[in-house]
Amino acid sequence: MRTLRVWVVVCVAIGLVAGCKSGDMMPTPPVVTPTPPVVTPTVGDVTLEVEAFKLDEAEVKDLAGASGGKAVLFGSETSGAETAVPLTKGTYQVTLYMQGADEDRDAVYLSVAGIENRLFAQEWGKVFACETVTVVVAKDGPVKVVLLAAETDVYLDKVVLKRVK
Repeated sequence: MRTLRVWVVVCVAIGLVAGCKSGDMMPTPPVVTPTPPVVTPTVGDVTLEVEAFKLDEAEVKDLAGASGGKAVLFGSETSGAETAVPLTKGTYQVTLYMQGADEDRDAVYLSVAGIENRLFAQEWGKVFACETVTVVVAKDGPVKVVLLAAETDVYLDKVVLKRVK
């Protein structure tokens, strides 16, 4: 038995170079499971530029009056955009800045932390803040922000989340 232990130690120490065969008693290397990255929640107000979201059937366009001079055009009824932002637990006021073409083309759905609202442009032909909605984030961590077309030809500039409690 002692000879076998020495042989295993020698095989492990020098590997297959010295003639250890695959049938020799070689230990299996340990499986290392990577640790997921730690996401630090954002504290305070957060501004999310919609052009940085993951876009679906939507495109970034130049738009005068938009922050950074660009906004996302929802050109079809299936347009959408989404992102996730790490937030701390609390109550947030959420404001979407957008531009509608006219009264028939000025609405989108905004979902934050699973709470959906239909929002309308308050004025047409310029970037304007929609009405503010209140959302409660139940725990620290990533929160999904989703925008979906309710009507076409709507430009989306940014989403501002302001922590109030």
